[in-house]
Amino acid sequence: MSGLIAQAAKIGHTAAVNLLSRSQIKEGDEIPKILLKDNPETATVKVHDIPGKILIVGVPGAFTPPCSSQVPGYIENYQKFVDKGFGGIYIVAVNDAFVVNAWKEKLAPQGTPVQFVADDTV
Repeated sequence: MSGLIAQAAKIGHTAAVNLLSRSQIKEGDEIPKILLKDNPETATVKVHDIPGKILIVGVPGAFTPPCSSQVPGYIENYQKFVDKGFGGIYIVAVNDAFVVNAWKEKLAPQGTPVQFVADDTV
């Protein structure tokens, strides 16, 4: 029985790796033309239209412990990224814009140049 479970786990892992390797954007790839929201009421961000070099950090969910512990590093080190030629940092969460903005307020109550955007179409 354990051999069957191990084989199923191996097949599942291989399928996940194949899917992720095809879905991830690599340096130099064209960004998909989707609208992300940085304001719940009206504003949208067209990441594919932003000129220059940007850093896009995709997270599985706002307020989750792993994301809430990793994203502050991007906020704290924003200037270091700018010094290396990045024009901006965009944190993309699969929540609605209201949740993403509340999360940004919690992580950076004094404000931050790091952009938090919602991809709520997933």
